[in-house]
Amino acid sequence: MKIFVTGATGFIGSNLAIALAKYGNIVHAIYRSKNKTENILHEDIKWFPGDILDTESLKTAMQGCEQVYHMAAYAAASETTPGDFTKFNVQGTINVIDMAGQMGINNITFTSTAGVLGPSLNGQVTEKSVSPLPHFTGYERSKAEAERIIKDRVKKGMRIVIVCPTRVFGPGALNESNSVTKIIKQYINGKWHILPGNGESTGNYVFIDDVVNGHILAMQKGKAG
Repeated sequence: MKIFVTGATGFIGSNLAIALAKYGNIVHAIYRSKNKTENILHEDIKWFPGDILDTESLKTAMQGCEQVYHMAAYAAASETTPGDFTKFNVQGTINVIDMAGQMGINNITFTSTAGVLGPSLNGQVTEKSVSPLPHFTGYERSKAEAERIIKDRVKKGMRIVIVCPTRVFGPGALNESNSVTKIIKQYINGKWHILPGNGESTGNYVFIDDVVNGHILAMQKGKAG
């Protein structure tokens, strides 16, 4: 099967692309920087120059694909340029899912974030929970808006499954997308001396392999919307 993946040069996306290829699929992936593809090696990953803001490049890379994993995002604590969260995380998502629809692809998994669900102030939080608090960051707000648009497309017949990972860790580049592992390494090296909160709070952490498997299972068995 041919599968299209955005964000395949990122921490989660690269691991997913390699896993899908190892399972016998042909992965079509787009890149903005050729240098970022050099360490993501598998003969069944086919790279295309492209951008989620460039619909023609999406159309080219999606040719012949049966599934779409949309993982690309502007994931940062704050915007470099005002409007970046909306441009990449909202408009970019619209571009991807609408082009998939035009290409007749109706199996899509969208990677959001558990941050859209809000903090677990009174026990377990699920996708059915309604947090009384506003979203903490512009990133979370943009992902929530993208989810709203996706749910509207689902009402019109598209099959799009939303995945909301929590704090992901595991081997790989120590960048913004793998910040938890970066903090662990700093702690081991004696360079992290901050105790967040009062030391009694808990957080949900998930290993990269489990996140990848979760995405694949969501594609296979997840409920649209």
